[in-house]
Amino acid sequence: MVYYFARGICRILFVFLGLKKEGIEKIPEKGPVIVASNHMSNWDPIMVGISLSRPVHFMAKVELFN
Repeated sequence: MVYYFARGICRILFVFLGLKKEGIEKIPEKGPVIVASNHMSNWDPIMVGISLSRPVHFMAKVELFN
């Protein structure tokens, strides 16, 4: 529930800031998929999460949490 609420708020900010998505039509709606961002900024994981229409599960290396 919190995930969908936070994602909705972030999507509103996404539109308000005038940001746009490119290439989203190439990602299938169903089935497994791996989406890898190039990490140009710390906003990349958030942008990936709000751009997709399905829940996203993130993976990171353990050193990130130290």
